[in-house]
Amino acid sequence: MSSRVPVVLYDTSILILMFRENVKVFQNVKDIVGLHIPTITELTLKELEKMLKFREIKTRNAARLALEFVKKYMSICKCSSDICDDCIFEMCIEKNVDYVVTCDLELRKRILENTSCKVLYYLASKNRIVLD
Repeated sequence: MSSRVPVVLYDTSILILMFRENVKVFQNVKDIVGLHIPTITELTLKELEKMLKFREIKTRNAARLALEFVKKYMSICKCSSDICDDCIFEMCIEKNVDYVVTCDLELRKRILENTSCKVLYYLASKNRIVLD
């Protein structure tokens, strides 16, 4: 039995949801995966920084809180792609991550159809994160 701690990659969409709608994303992921290494890509970090300039105050505030959370609790990994979803997908292909947490349906399908990576996503009807 492996004692390696799983790497969980969080997408921009899920971080915004976490702080915009007060969904207990991090706790839900911990309940499902247990101890893990929370990670984002450098492109996710850039996307959050761009969101600080959004007109909509709720999104701006969510991005600000997400950035504070990221800097305090998450690892940031480099990307070989210029597109965030492609970077996440490549990390799944290369088996650098064990789980991806996202609200993005297209990314979710792409990962599930083409990799062995597991996907956690937000299920609105239960107001929680679930494993695909």
